[in-house]
Amino acid sequence: MEIDLLFDPFGVRFDEVLAGAVAAEEAGFGGVWLYDHLAGSVHGRDRVVECWTTLTAVAATVPRIMVGPLVLNVANRPAGTLAVMAATLQELSGGRLLLGIGAGGGRDTPYAAEQEALGRSVPGDARRRAEVTEQVATLRGVWQGHHGRADGFLRPHPVPRAPPSQMISGTGHERAR
Repeated sequence: MEIDLLFDPFGVRFDEVLAGAVAAEEAGFGGVWLYDHLAGSVHGRDRVVECWTTLTAVAATVPRIMVGPLVLNVANRPAGTLAVMAATLQELSGGRLLLGIGAGGGRDTPYAAEQEALGRSVPGDARRRAEVTEQVATLRGVWQGHHGRADGFLRPHPVPRAPPSQMISGTGHERAR
């Protein structure tokens, strides 16, 4: 059995997260995961380290363990840009990325404040779920070298041996009508 660690990025410094990842690898843990948040205030903290940048540094420094976001909010990064970012991290890490994505918190959660602070609206549950579906389709299209009129343009070079594995996260349920 493999055990992974989820690091809380709220109120910490980058060097603390990196030291934790090094210690996790030395202790034999299988992976390190980070939440994807942009405002420390959603957890009453004065800061939060940004997930993707931190994971990239961890993957470059710690050579064995898996890395991944638990989970990326699809509202935080355009799908085409994320596809290239993920392919690059997959290559940099030697195939150790597990890309977790999800719809983000709803209007009635503290996380909506992050989006609103950045000038973004927080759509309802059905729209946010649809955005996850759309993002997955775009990610896969870019990784295959096909997306819109930019065939090949968004495809990273060199192409990774395999695209990252993906994990889709969700909560709640559809209401019966």
